[in-house]
Amino acid sequence: MTPSSFPIVWLQVAIMICVLMTTSTLAQFAKPKTQEASTAEKPGTDELPDLQLHEVWRDDFSKDTRKMYQIEGDVSWEQGKFTLSAGAAITRKINCGSWVKMDLKLSTIKPGQTAELRVWFVFDRALPCYVSLRRFIETPDRLTVAIVNFIQQNGKPVDFLVREVVLHVNDDVLQIEYRNGLVKVSANREGQFLAFVENGKPQVTAVGIHALAHERSLLECTSLATNQQPAFSVEEQFALTKATEANSEFARLVQDERFAEACKIGEAVLVVRRTILGKMHPDYATSLFNLIFRTLV
Repeated sequence: MTPSSFPIVWLQVAIMICVLMTTSTLAQFAKPKTQEASTAEKPGTDELPDLQLHEVWRDDFSKDTRKMYQIEGDVSWEQGKFTLSAGAAITRKINCGSWVKMDLKLSTIKPGQTAELRVWFVFDRALPCYVSLRRFIETPDRLTVAIVNFIQQNGKPVDFLVREVVLHVNDDVLQIEYRNGLVKVSANREGQFLAFVENGKPQVTAVGIHALAHERSLLECTSLATNQQPAFSVEEQFALTKATEANSEFARLVQDERFAEACKIGEAVLVVRRTILGKMHPDYATSLFNLIFRTLV
């Protein structure tokens, strides 16, 4: 099969499904919050059930809580501030479902610095993804946000940039949210960014924060999440894992412009995700979108 053999109706179907999925999710995000974040969130679609977010942890660093994190590199604590030196990272394991919110309050960066902070989402038996947040002291009202997914290439995980934008921000209070493959970053009412990643899984097992280039201090950190969702059967989980691996191969073949081979793999991934996840799941919509557009571009 070649890219030109796709009937136009498939292009229309891809656009329709992706728009419906994105519109349904965006409608939920756009609702004003009149209650505390720990109250029930209603996605507003029949396909996504009402879910209860609960507080996983809240840390204002008024006490030395370093023992609560897995630490790599040098970190320091003083009352109200947890500082990661350049290259340092902290990870905290969580047991929850596929909807996780992280609220971060950061210290301002020092004059002359370019600070990058990465917020990681680790999935059950899958490659992670991260949100890269870069601030430049020369333009303190701007934040460069990149969503980076990991894919398999020649048997090794490599970065795959999903999307990058510049947000206008007023401060260093950020909310980062992952839900069923959709990543949202909110800096304030004007600064919001959404993108889909391919590693969507029914369970997030850990989140992490990694400081690059220069040290960065956390002033507050709060995590909210859904309860753990029912696991798939062993056979279904195996099939989804293989589909994720195959999708990484699909992306690699598209980059190499080997479209005929990519189409065969993309179609197989589409069948697995449609059968197990259903036609309204973000992973299925994303696979359909990729199959059509990545092979036509």
